[in-house]
Amino acid sequence: MSINKRFILTLVCLVLITANVVYIKVRKNTKIEYLDSLDMTVVTVDEKEYTLRDLAYYIAKMETKVENEALLYNPENSNEFWNVHTNGKFIRLAAKENTMSRAIHDFIFLEMAKERNVTLDEKEIGYAENDAVYFWDDLGEERQALIGISFDELLNSVENEALAQKMVDIYAEENDKSSSNYEYDARAYKKLLEEHNYVINDDVWDDLTFGWITLKQ
Repeated sequence: MSINKRFILTLVCLVLITANVVYIKVRKNTKIEYLDSLDMTVVTVDEKEYTLRDLAYYIAKMETKVENEALLYNPENSNEFWNVHTNGKFIRLAAKENTMSRAIHDFIFLEMAKERNVTLDEKEIGYAENDAVYFWDDLGEERQALIGISFDELLNSVENEALAQKMVDIYAEENDKSSSNYEYDARAYKKLLEEHNYVINDDVWDDLTFGWITLKQ
């Protein structure tokens, strides 16, 4: 290879490396806005796509729980608790990971329930409606606007959560185990999870800083 060709090849490589470094830096400094991303696919479970809107209830539920704990930890600055490092992770990151894991868990059991034609009875629907109303009212108008979904959408998510739990109870009984064995972080569930496929859309999920609902108030 001539000197000129080697020089050009080296120059091209340097340009590509530089462009890649710039791209990575730009991505790190460009955060996706939660409310602008609700209809983006954030996870695919067994070939079915779920958007950020589908996870909105799970996000709001987890953030509310953590924020309540944060206010007990420091009523003057709840953000301090979100940034506490414990068990090898920041609470903010652990809460985010748990939210996704819980959602995937419910999506799997929800589809299992649909395949078996398992449904909620009137009494179970009534319980779900009461839970949804209580949760919605507890959020208050400001957080209701921040989660980006309507009450009807939240109610649908709460009913789906209840149906997923009903399927968990059925599946656990069929396998001579307690329902706790099939919670999102239990060993038996993790073994079941190996039979399913899921892909998290990191371009969306990783760019969202957990706490965007509670910390924007």
